[in-house]
Amino acid sequence: MNITIKQGIIGLLIFTSIFLSIIIWAYAGSGKKTVSNFFQSHFQYWFADYMNGGKVDIKQVSDGQYDLLVTMTSEAQYKKARAKARQLGQKKTKITPVKFPLSSWPSSGLFFAFFLALSLAAPFFWKRKLFVLLLGLPILYAFVISKFGISLFLKFSQFYDRFEVGSNSNTVIEIVNYFNLIISYPYFGLVFTAFLTIVLFALSGNFKMLLKSNKNVLPTS
Repeated sequence: MNITIKQGIIGLLIFTSIFLSIIIWAYAGSGKKTVSNFFQSHFQYWFADYMNGGKVDIKQVSDGQYDLLVTMTSEAQYKKARAKARQLGQKKTKITPVKFPLSSWPSSGLFFAFFLALSLAAPFFWKRKLFVLLLGLPILYAFVISKFGISLFLKFSQFYDRFEVGSNSNTVIEIVNYFNLIISYPYFGLVFTAFLTIVLFALSGNFKMLLKSNKNVLPTS
């Protein structure tokens, strides 16, 4: 058997084993709960105060398909509600937030599982795998966080009259909406993850060659 084909088959078997193990841990163990806890806290950290006065609250829920509930309000909304209550002579007022559910596993956690399985199963030495993991995990994290931030921008903009957050330009909203439809599709995230892994492994080879070339030109004593 050709060594390249053999390595490919072994890599595929390793990838399948790792990926299925993570999937089993997610659905039969505490994996999905762990992912939900992680992204609930991190989304809340980055987006509790959003842009020019937006307020975002993210809580965990048990709703079958969804595990997070995002609630959006704004300072401008509170001010308008209080002003209206004063005009009507009311002591109390209430606001109408915008809420939407989110499933953290297919929108975020699945990409990390896919990335880990691809990186660890690749037929390369561990130094190159470590290089890919150290660079790839922060990039993937930034992708997931940015993806959520873009969806928030779109939703705030769609209710600009209520929140006065985001953009009230129909052109901007349409462009962001098309972009959000693309990046929010789970298959796009998987393709992005695969492309990221390939690029980083290619860079790891160049990085290794660069280290060798630098080592060769160092003067010896």
